[in-house]
Amino acid sequence: MLGAFIVCVKKPVDAEEFELVKDLVKSVSKIVRDGCGYAWEGVSLVVGMSNGIAGGLEVRDDEWEDLCVDEGFEWIDWEKTGRNEFHGEFYAVLFEVVRLT
Repeated sequence: MLGAFIVCVKKPVDAEEFELVKDLVKSVSKIVRDGCGYAWEGVSLVVGMSNGIAGGLEVRDDEWEDLCVDEGFEWIDWEKTGRNEFHGEFYAVLFEVVRLT
């Protein structure tokens, strides 16, 4: 059985909000593991969206990726544009898949 868990979050404006996002990702990860088991073949995504505020907390992509990978998720930065390192495909392709689900 396939499926997806997609967690959409606004990028945090301060360290306190980042801790709340970390707790959310860890909680959803626990739900996925407990409810679906380790053999589940679905996808789990964390989509970071704009917080609508100029400035805010600067969290590097590798920090996001580490948090997500540690909990079984993939990190998607909604604001990224351009091409990725895999065959030069646009980031927007994945974003459209996320929007459709």
